[in-house]
Amino acid sequence: MRYFILLPLLLMTLQVFTIQPLQAQDEEEQKEKVSFDEAFKEIKTIMFLTDKQDAINRRQAKLDKVLIGFLETDFMKKFKEMRLESESLMATFKTYQDELSPSDVSRVKKAYSMMADKFNLQLNAIKLDFLDKKILSTIKNNPKMYSDALKNNLRELKEEYAQTVERAVYDVTGSDTYSLGPLMAIMDIINFSVQFANYLSQISYDARKVKEEHLDKYFIEPFSFKPWDKIEASQGNIQKVREDEEEASVGLDPFGEKN
Repeated sequence: MRYFILLPLLLMTLQVFTIQPLQAQDEEEQKEKVSFDEAFKEIKTIMFLTDKQDAINRRQAKLDKVLIGFLETDFMKKFKEMRLESESLMATFKTYQDELSPSDVSRVKKAYSMMADKFNLQLNAIKLDFLDKKILSTIKNNPKMYSDALKNNLRELKEEYAQTVERAVYDVTGSDTYSLGPLMAIMDIINFSVQFANYLSQISYDARKVKEEHLDKYFIEPFSFKPWDKIEASQGNIQKVREDEEEASVGLDPFGEKN
């Protein structure tokens, strides 16, 4: 009889010891798992830091001052910002695609790809305008006509972004905050159109120093939206950034000073 009483007690004890390590493991995995929101913020940080280094490399390339001025107009800076915001969001989706339904991933991918292609076409049109002396002469005589046309094109792209990417992201995540960054950047690009047209109306450059190959390398390549397949899921990069931050904090007091 004593054996029948002790056996259930023994089984209960074994269950406790078995369940506790499993629960601890599950809790540890939950701690290590990065939320979609955290991943988006950290991926965006990585991409913007990488772009800063690209800008430094560009300045060190000893480009013609007109080309540098063109690339560093507020219009172009906002165009780059919009691209980085959009690609950061898509990289986050790719990082989490295993946790989403294939139809949701496909919808976001399709919306982004359509939007990226159209913005890249706009970039290429601007490149051709910059290289065409006749068009620059027309802009010089009437910058408002050029800025109005640019605004209209960008407003159409903004509406398409709202109807495709913004809506798809909201339907999948239940939040409209993730697509807000690119949308705000598009609005800023539109607002800077007049300033950009005025800049183009004032420039004059030596065609021997500013060639199409320069624009392709320093404008089209770094400013164009990447295809979906070229955007990398960045879970590993997130972990690296966290490790770098932890390493940098070693030897600092609570106020950030070195001991």
